[in-house]
Amino acid sequence: MHRKAEWELARISRERAALEAKREQMLETLTHDLFGPLLVEVVAKNLNRLADDGARLASEEESQTLRVREQALASKRAERMAKNVAAVERHAEEKAAFQELVESATRPKGRANGDASLA
Repeated sequence: MHRKAEWELARISRERAALEAKREQMLETLTHDLFGPLLVEVVAKNLNRLADDGARLASEEESQTLRVREQALASKRAERMAKNVAAVERHAEEKAAFQELVESATRPKGRANGDASLA
């Protein structure tokens, strides 16, 4: 889940980079001596559209960055919880083993574990 969010963030970043490249290309076209003056209106419309797309992508990137951070924190919490559960289980096993050791040490030497005979 966290990895999917990271991939989505990378996709948004790639889109923003492509958008920036298009913007630079448009500005270069506008400054070209031969066609620049003729294409001012078309380039201006395209630049406005690119600016709107850029704002949308910036908003998506911000939201996705927050999602990635939240999922990373959730993943870390889950890892800590798993470690805590493992530690509790290990402690319970050690306690049971110790209890068994104490019980076996307190049994009379001649009697087997669970043997009720008077042999």
